[in-house]
Amino acid sequence: MPDPNAFEALAAEIEQELEDIITDLIKDAREQTSIADDDTLNRNEQFSIEALVAYIAHAKKLKPESLQSLLELKFGAADIATIKRRDYQKAIKYLVDLQDSGSVN
Repeated sequence: MPDPNAFEALAAEIEQELEDIITDLIKDAREQTSIADDDTLNRNEQFSIEALVAYIAHAKKLKPESLQSLLELKFGAADIATIKRRDYQKAIKYLVDLQDSGSVN
């Protein structure tokens, strides 16, 4: 008959190994997220922002280039393509807020 103490020791060892694996996976996921956040927009994100800029510029009777320059200045980017992924949602919100407001500041 197996020794119950040996079984409990093995279970504790396996549990510790699983905790270590989970900790490593969480650490790796956090590192991947921070790397991805520093990346620039992917093509779909860039296209979405460009389309929204064009739409709002048309609706407000502005030149798209002026609105694009305002957005790039706001997010410290040389052009839309260099906006950081971590700023994508903020850029969309900024543009939507411009659309909803009575003026462009």
